[in-house]
Amino acid sequence: MTTSPQATLSNGLVRGTEEAGVVRYLGIPYAQAPFGENRFRAPQPVPAWEGVREATQFGPTPPQVPYAGAIGELLGSVRIDGDDILTANVWAPADASGAPVLLWIHGGALERGTAALPLYDGTVFAAAGLVFVSINYRLGSEGFSVLDGAPRNLGLRDAAAALEWVHREVQAFGGDSAQITAMGESAGGAIVAGLLARDTSRELIGRAIIESGPLRAQTARKAGRVTAQIAKRLGVRADREAFAALTPDQLLDARTAQSAGSSPLGGAPGFQFAIDAESLPRSPHEVLGEIDTPLLIGSN
Repeated sequence: MTTSPQATLSNGLVRGTEEAGVVRYLGIPYAQAPFGENRFRAPQPVPAWEGVREATQFGPTPPQVPYAGAIGELLGSVRIDGDDILTANVWAPADASGAPVLLWIHGGALERGTAALPLYDGTVFAAAGLVFVSINYRLGSEGFSVLDGAPRNLGLRDAAAALEWVHREVQAFGGDSAQITAMGESAGGAIVAGLLARDTSRELIGRAIIESGPLRAQTARKAGRVTAQIAKRLGVRADREAFAALTPDQLLDARTAQSAGSSPLGGAPGFQFAIDAESLPRSPHEVLGEIDTPLLIGSN
């Protein structure tokens, strides 16, 4: 039997679903849609809403091009159209109170992936007594361009905003904000490493798991090689004004052309974190050995 539970958040009420003792809330915005005036800007707070917001469907997926060929068959894709891409999803025991929290961050080379993949369903975790949260964040050119006049590491900033949202709101779902484990694989592991390298984010994380996550951030010059090549291909300057005048599809097409013939292990430069005084002052590989946060790292 399915019922319709509600949770009271800082911004208003949300309505989810409940089945077999597990409640589920999908597509809850943790930041405003990063388009229009918010394009290539830091994540912005969500205004309060009136009434009850339905949280029964995954939010839109960030702009991306699915993997092609054999790797595409292995690493499937889901596309949900819309602008409100900065959302979180929650699975929790129906009677949760003070439960441990697991924040899952998906991978995809910083330019693919979504929390809406069936593989990332959190029901099993919730049935085991955890509050499971998954998030989307900006990808590719939207999230990791190095542009004059724009903040750097926007996708990482999105994840930091999502972590702050979880810390602030998870008690409404029966979670304990002092017991947040951040976990990610591949690019998601890199995001977790980036969060741990940020003092303001690390203090919100109780434990962390990094699986196959690159741990090095690059100089802005090196991290910006892919941006520079995309800008050259499109005949525009590598600045916020020029990139904001392009559609996400134009940037995706240019990235596809720029990376043609390359592979995940070599070829054209891809998206990476940039060392940046405001969003990532030090490379994670320099920080992780110094922190007290319990940390599990594996590579595959």
